[in-house]
Amino acid sequence: MKKLLLLSSLFILTSTFLNAQNLALTFDDAKITNDGTNDYYEVDVMIMRTSTSNFKLGTGQFYVDYNPAVFGTSIGDATVDFEYTAGSILAETNVLSIYSDPIINSNTNGTVSIAWQQALSAGSIAADNVTDTPAVLGHLKIQMINLDALVDICFNVIGAAFDDQFYTACGPFTPGLSIVDCTGSNAGTQILNYDGSDCLGAVPIIANAPNPLEACDEFPNDGLAEFDLTIRESQILGDQTGLTVTYHVTQENASSGTNPIANPTSYENLTNPQNVYPRLTNPLNNNFDTTILNLIVYSAPAITDPISDYILCDDNNDGFADFDLTSKDDEIVNGLTDITLTYYTSLADAEAATNPIVVLNSYTSTGAETIFVRAESNVTGCSTIGNFNLIINTVPIYTEVPLYELCDD
Repeated sequence: MKKLLLLSSLFILTSTFLNAQNLALTFDDAKITNDGTNDYYEVDVMIMRTSTSNFKLGTGQFYVDYNPAVFGTSIGDATVDFEYTAGSILAETNVLSIYSDPIINSNTNGTVSIAWQQALSAGSIAADNVTDTPAVLGHLKIQMINLDALVDICFNVIGAAFDDQFYTACGPFTPGLSIVDCTGSNAGTQILNYDGSDCLGAVPIIANAPNPLEACDEFPNDGLAEFDLTIRESQILGDQTGLTVTYHVTQENASSGTNPIANPTSYENLTNPQNVYPRLTNPLNNNFDTTILNLIVYSAPAITDPISDYILCDDNNDGFADFDLTSKDDEIVNGLTDITLTYYTSLADAEAATNPIVVLNSYTSTGAETIFVRAESNVTGCSTIGNFNLIINTVPIYTEVPLYELCDD
């Protein structure tokens, strides 16, 4: 009876010890990249503790489920890489690497495993590296074969074979460089049932390339115009929702998420043409993507300015004259080609391109009238509006003098 009680006590103690630490894995900063030849899915694997105290990570292994339609079947180290990026936990060194190179294996069709071994002792590790703040464990990079299907990446934690593969660091525990020893009192603690359920960060954001934004300059053409950048927002987002859209003047600012354009609905370009850089961000994590929006300002037709007045004489003094407005065409277009001219009796009509004068070669006027001409490019659709005056000069009225005759002597 005492022996049974002792074994029960030992089991309780061991179970408590095994569950003293626990952790969670998540994803962050997912994106689609291209090296000029191949497309890749890339994402940071994040780790943090869910237990009450920080600890040093030892040997570990996790499994990732993926969509074979995107990545291929039974993928392994030929197309999967787990990089120890600068600053990541597995990149730590103490003269030598703390952790061995990753071991990547195809587990089943649709599941790949990533494992590593602890190479140096817990005392070689500078400080607890699993804390309550998520830290980058490493960077997962998988070659893609299909960009159109759903990525569908998540951790596989179904069953002990999948989720009981983490340990706290083995000793020796005395600070200083030494080779790892996992025997006896130097053994690490197995971590059971880690949390890998949060895969939201594995969803990549794709900032779609929008059509250029085009605007017309105003004569005399300084190359600047006002743009509403948000007009292209629906193209950039596609069918993605819940994302924040910002616009930046440089790619560097877009990548870092700094210095967004304060008023994107009323932005004046700095150069012509100019690129601005939209950024899509998931406010729930660090996932983002950027793209390029091209701004183009087209010149307004540089017509003659000012246009000379059109002057006729009132030959019959009836107060009217017929003006051939087309006789001003050559003067107005100023040598430009692919220009259409239309004439109007008001500035509002000219600006709206409504109610043009129909009979141009015989326009009857009483004079003292301003005619507005709209010069529109047949290529860009940009226009310039000019004006000139119609003037009727009266003919002097004279009295006929009788014939005055003299005889020669």
